[in-house]
Formats: sequence, structure tokens, C-alpha cells
Amino acid sequence: MSLLSPKRLKARIEPHLHWRVPFQAGVYANSPRWSNKDLDPIHPEKRTWGGGDYWAYWVSDMVGEPG
Repeated sequence: MSLLSPKRLKARIEPHLHWRVPFQAGVYANSPRWSNKDLDPIHPEKRTWGGGDYWAYWVSDMVGEPG
């Protein structure tokens, strides 16, 4: 049996073709398919950025070179 036989390659590759990411519902009960923990808005008590942070980010974006 050669190292690159189709049967051997299939046996090594096939387990990686069926990965599943576990589903976690988001805060939008009406449309759970389009919402998850990463995309949901952050609750106000957990936010760490303030107005000055957004201003500094905007300024750095304006001053930086394009592209």
C-alpha cells in the first residue's frame, strides 16, 4: 500500500470534513439563526469603552494612512 493511496488519504481527511460548531442562541428570540453571543450587543454595565475611546479610535483612523 502506497503512502498516497486514495483509500488512505480519504481515511485521513474525512474526519475533518464533518466538524460542527455547537449552536448557542443569542438574545434575539425572534431570529435565533442570525444572532449569537459574539454578535449580540454588550449590556451597558459590561461596556468598557467610553466617548473618549471612540473619539481616539476615530482620530487614529483619520490620521492613519489609507489602505
